Amino acid sequence: MYFRHNSFDLKFREPFGAVPTGSHVTLQVEAHDVTNIRLRTYYRKSERYFDMLPSDSPNLFTCSIALPSSPGLFWYDFRFNADGRSYTYGTQGDNMGGEGRIYESYPPSYQITLYDTTRTVPQWYTGGIMYQVFPDRFCKGDYPGTYHSNAMIHGNWDDSPHYFRKSDGSIAYWDFFGGNLQGIIDKLDYIQNLNVTILYINPIFESHSNHKYDTGDYSVIDPEFGDEALFKTLCAEAGKRGIHVILDGVFSHTGDDSRYFNKYGHYPGSGAYQGENSPYYNWYRFSRFPDKYESWWGIDSMPNIEELTPSYQNYIFRSEDSIIRKWTRAGASGWRLDVADELPDEFIAGLKEALVDEKDDAILIGEVWEDASNKVAYDVQRKYFMGYELDAVMNYPFRETFINFFLGNLRARDAVRKMMSLYENYPRK
Repeated sequence: MYFRHNSFDLKFREPFGAVPTGSHVTLQVEAHDVTNIRLRTYYRKSERYFDMLPSDSPNLFTCSIALPSSPGLFWYDFRFNADGRSYTYGTQGDNMGGEGRIYESYPPSYQITLYDTTRTVPQWYTGGIMYQVFPDRFCKGDYPGTYHSNAMIHGNWDDSPHYFRKSDGSIAYWDFFGGNLQGIIDKLDYIQNLNVTILYINPIFESHSNHKYDTGDYSVIDPEFGDEALFKTLCAEAGKRGIHVILDGVFSHTGDDSRYFNKYGHYPGSGAYQGENSPYYNWYRFSRFPDKYESWWGIDSMPNIEELTPSYQNYIFRSEDSIIRKWTRAGASGWRLDVADELPDEFIAGLKEALVDEKDDAILIGEVWEDASNKVAYDVQRKYFMGYELDAVMNYPFRETFINFFLGNLRARDAVRKMMSLYENYPRK
């Protein structure tokens, strides 16, 4: 008995990889001493069987099928008989394609990603080289920045960073090195000489921390970095050098010390912490008001947002003066979504629609740590690559694979399989 299929090989599957909706695919197997070979497909709870017919080549069986006209994940595997027994053939069980194996029960299936082609990823991104900047630690430009009261400013650029903690482990005060938007502007020629065409900047909106992932006010550049006018200058100067600027959007949570939550009363007006009369109260998930609330990974300084709240969506992307539109108009060429797994599909799709309405060649990138084509988050099969949400993701599987390879923890052939699997599952544009 012999049976073989390899989804990485055009001999067995053509075309290779993810395909547009409504495509046709030809699937083939090599086999001998087997009978009754059938292709099983599965799509949106619908199961179908097709006979695999002999081809012109010996021991090669083939089947050509039309794929669905709507985006999603299409699955397939094989059934056959040998020596009076029934067998199946699917992937090796590691959520990757390539060479499969024979089973005597339901096998793990092969995946075909079907995506909508209404919009293609802009060429400036697909052919670009990206440089990431953490503003406070990049370059200290001549700008009279102001800092919050819990800030410690390093006098020496070469000092080591340090967390100054209280006895309970929380941050007593944050340390800063003085990097700002003017410093990035000062380094644009240097960045251009590296052949960089995309500048991805970590969060720059107002916040009391040095990392800025606990946003205090999305509508304001943190005064230690600059202001809106300086940001517009940065985007304009970068554009002169053929460099696009991408902002970091942290929308799954805010800071507790923010205009919206206002736990410490540092902002004027009423935040969610002040009670139900606050316009922001329904943005958060209180279990016992005011001190028991859902927070990002249990860190109470970062209260989680209820992203499907209409007023929050209006503020972030739906209204004409929304945050996404404001900073895209100011010069941003796209956004990177922090913890995209924790943002509902409806939120991402709505944000994407507003973004491309504002700038049709803007880009939306997601922080996704696994294979983003088949990612399941919070028991939901995500739709990142169906054509309506993300244009790209941060390639953490690449990072993990090659760190393990260079450390000697992963064989070359296994590293190749991991990379081929991403190549197979991700849309090419």
